[in-house]
Amino acid sequence: MAQRDKQSFLISFEGIGAAGKSLQVDLLRKDPDLQKRMSIKVAKGVSRQSMQESLWSFRNRETERLWVTVLPKVHPGTDMLMFIAAMNENCLTMKDELASEQDGKLKVIIFDRYIDTALTHAVARATLAGEHEDGPAIKSLFSTFFALKGYIEWPDLTIVIDTPIEVAEGRAMKRENHGYSETDRKGFSIISGAYRKLASYEPGRVHFIDGRNSPEEILSEIKKLITEKTGAQWKKDTTA
Repeated sequence: MAQRDKQSFLISFEGIGAAGKSLQVDLLRKDPDLQKRMSIKVAKGVSRQSMQESLWSFRNRETERLWVTVLPKVHPGTDMLMFIAAMNENCLTMKDELASEQDGKLKVIIFDRYIDTALTHAVARATLAGEHEDGPAIKSLFSTFFALKGYIEWPDLTIVIDTPIEVAEGRAMKRENHGYSETDRKGFSIISGAYRKLASYEPGRVHFIDGRNSPEEILSEIKKLITEKTGAQWKKDTTA
């Protein structure tokens, strides 16, 4: 079983594309209040490039948007496990780096997308391939995911920036100069539902924040949540 080092805390940010995750991660990394109390390392768990590279063997198939692409001969769980393994390895490396810092601060790792992305996107691929949202294939993805909990670096806190698809699409239009296809919208809708289902299993870990609010309002909510969660962890670690 994986044992978490003392004085370390793992935070992951989740949400659909253009939800505002990366902005908030960047704001947190630069926040002077958190810098005083925490040694922070930030990583991007899943990028478009990393997903494309993992699917090189299937690049002759449709790749319009890889996170919802249906690969007929590849089980969605295969990609899920592949991404989880890669992100867990990255997390372990960062934990080792933080452990060497003897500054008395709480060690915090922040992922811009982490293992929950792998699960929710696998659910999207399976659903788009025709699986029922409450069918055995989807249940199998969730059960496989949770079976890993004792063996990998599990998030202490997951923050889902809950942004409506139409708002996210407006941001994507400005950023990428094009909107979403119907498949994109269906995929994002499925992913949003999968995050909510995940939160029903782990309500203490997975928290939703309204992505329609201003960046400053969102940051304030996030900082309050992190302070509450890490404060409890800090007390636990220093009194153990």
